[in-house]
Amino acid sequence: ALPPWDLRRVLPTAFLETQSKLRGLNEMQGSPVVAVNLFFDQPMMTERFVGLTNAQTHWFFNKGNHVNAIASAAENLMDKTRAEITNIVLNDFKKVVHSVHHVHPVHASVHKIQNATLSSRPGVNDKRPPQKILDNFYVVGDWTKTNLPATIESAIKSAFLMQEDLNQTIC
Repeated sequence: ALPPWDLRRVLPTAFLETQSKLRGLNEMQGSPVVAVNLFFDQPMMTERFVGLTNAQTHWFFNKGNHVNAIASAAENLMDKTRAEITNIVLNDFKKVVHSVHHVHPVHASVHKIQNATLSSRPGVNDKRPPQKILDNFYVVGDWTKTNLPATIESAIKSAFLMQEDLNQTIC
């Protein structure tokens, strides 16, 4: 249950070269995500979550006085400082809470995750391996062949597909 770029590092090169199902690993790349936690002295949102288009921040999740902001495919944010990222997110957040004048958090934390998920580049779906590589070797994750985009739902489906195969093998 490792991402493909970590799996490449831990498996012997000779093994990778002999496994046709894993040949696409070298062409898989990660995509960065930036998560920003904003803490306010009062609740700022009424909605449970809000998705944005035409903004650098894609999601805002309401946790009461805490708002979690997510920017996917965040290559353009990775070189920015934490203060710059916080300002970008706050400007996007003002689009969500237009009626609130005081949009200044009492605390903010910024988390940059360089290879958070599989980058959905053209042709990547053809490179995604099935869960079963050998009778006793499986790969599981959002990046495997599930017929879903590389999301948490794909990761869960990948684990279920592996379990189904194991159950069939045992029975």
